Amino acid sequence: MSCKTIRFLSETLPSKVEENESSRNTLYPELIKRLPPELIVKDIGSKRPVMVIQDPYSSQHFYIEFASYSQSTQAQAGVERIYVLIDEVPPYSIFEENYSRLISTGGDVIISLTPAQGDVDWIYDMLYTQARHIYRTPAIVNRHKQLNEDKPLYEHHPNNKDITVIHFATDDSPYLYEIYKREASPDQTYDDFISSRFFVLDDEIAVNIRRYGMFSYVSGRVFKEFNPSIHIIDSIRYFPEGLPTNYRYFRTIDYHPTNDWACAWGAVSPTNEVFIYDELKISPETNTLYDIAHLIAKKSSTIHFSCDLIDPLAQIKQITTATSPVEDLNRYFHHFKRQGICKGAYFRSYDTTTTRGRDEIRLRLKNSITCKTPFNNTETSIIQPLPTIWFFSNCKYTIESIRNWSYETWSDRSALLTKDMKEKPQQKFSHFCTALEGAMKERSLTTPYSPITTQQPITNRIEYFRRVA
Repeated sequence: MSCKTIRFLSETLPSKVEENESSRNTLYPELIKRLPPELIVKDIGSKRPVMVIQDPYSSQHFYIEFASYSQSTQAQAGVERIYVLIDEVPPYSIFEENYSRLISTGGDVIISLTPAQGDVDWIYDMLYTQARHIYRTPAIVNRHKQLNEDKPLYEHHPNNKDITVIHFATDDSPYLYEIYKREASPDQTYDDFISSRFFVLDDEIAVNIRRYGMFSYVSGRVFKEFNPSIHIIDSIRYFPEGLPTNYRYFRTIDYHPTNDWACAWGAVSPTNEVFIYDELKISPETNTLYDIAHLIAKKSSTIHFSCDLIDPLAQIKQITTATSPVEDLNRYFHHFKRQGICKGAYFRSYDTTTTRGRDEIRLRLKNSITCKTPFNNTETSIIQPLPTIWFFSNCKYTIESIRNWSYETWSDRSALLTKDMKEKPQQKFSHFCTALEGAMKERSLTTPYSPITTQQPITNRIEYFRRVA
């Protein structure tokens, strides 16, 4: 092993000269407690905070290097490390620089934190929501149940990111459990004992952050109800022969003249279950409007869509052509229909003035958790089928948006303990969510229906518009 240096990174450097400084750096005292003294070849110095540790199996020593967030990124650059251990939330530039030190060695970054200090947004977006494995302790699972949320002990997300999250609560501290055994009264439960230690924090959000380390309450996710293990489904498992033809199909687009378009395809079952089955993210900077329309038409195939929706921004006429993007899209789709590429389209604007679509998505996400699987929303005790929503696993951009779309946050994270969450969602991850919101405001899509049968030819015009049970 050419490199045997491990970096411990925290807010302050350890110091043996001033006792209070040692207590501020938690990594060094804990290391000293657990490391056999005979293995310490050289302790940290006042000018060089590096420990030399004997390797029992080699003549080459290990080096424990201490660094702090106050040091410049340049001071931490240019050398390789086999591990980086980080205490609490570092600035993103510090994390990025230290992560680069591990590329040649294939080492790991280990971060221990409570999501109440510092700017946790980047950790939540880049690490927590992108984890391949999430392990939760029973205390965390039980807390989610108290909040009417369904979170399993273990969660697996098939992706190529080697990230593991171990989520535990203050309740899981063995040190506190020893105090409980010594100091608690005979009739006091462990949960009551821990709660008594948090009695000053009477705000539920503060308790969720401080006691249970729940990122979702710090990040301000718009759709906290989204649970990937439930809402993401395998299309082959549930629709081995493809989606049925008697579903109501819709297309919805979040349009922008320069940013990537967010296009989503969905289908609504006769029992009011929405399936988001396809998507397209495409740049108008590198593709002409005709090219984008052609890709949408090819993806749509020969399915008949009962609803084609687009952002009202697409209604603005372009100076160069004196027509709006919507007018051009509809003209192109008429051309594609004549060529037999698709069934045509007539795009119209969706409503952007209310949050009714957002509320509809939340309702469907909650109902999906209740039903647990598709086709399970018509229990005999239910008068009307529960409206649900499901996402095919191939819709990675839509899933990423639903998982990560958050409200704007205060620059000082501790402000969450005294201020309400901001009411304006961030632009990042908003585009596919906006497109879905627009579709979920359509009454024709969100109400139950009975499909029209086409077994007999329809000759009477009145009969054509009649719903058949």
